Amino acid sequence: MDRWKEVEREIENFRRFLYADFPALPVTEGYDDSDYDYERHCYGPLWESRKGTGLYQQQGVYLYYDGMGNLLYVGKTRVSFAKEMFKAWERSGLKGRARYIDLVPFDKYAFLCPALEDYLICRLKPIGNNQGCENDAPERACGAQYGDIERKICGG
Repeated sequence: MDRWKEVEREIENFRRFLYADFPALPVTEGYDDSDYDYERHCYGPLWESRKGTGLYQQQGVYLYYDGMGNLLYVGKTRVSFAKEMFKAWERSGLKGRARYIDLVPFDKYAFLCPALEDYLICRLKPIGNNQGCENDAPERACGAQYGDIERKICGG
């Protein structure tokens, strides 16, 4: 999807910090607010079609976008998407502005959720994230040509 291009590029950069064969971290659609049925209080066909797949029970990073595809907020859950992503939507004050919630699910590497969340916030600076990034995240992982700095940081 077009709205994922920037995020996917940064996720790929993040993977380079881990190791060369680290499994892909795909972005997937999680929720479209335009599908919400206010009469029945139902989350809509996308949510219903994915509810039985186990996706919403996973841990990971979630991304809020407006209707134009602009990234508004990056969050993480160490419990499950179903328990956290709507609570955060309420707390962030973006409920009326965010249309899409997309997900980056983690299977066995859930301990990396906070690192990816922080990396994406620092690199992409979503307007809804106003805490948590004191410094810019580096653009390249060890192995790039940093000279003396690389040797000190990477132990070379």
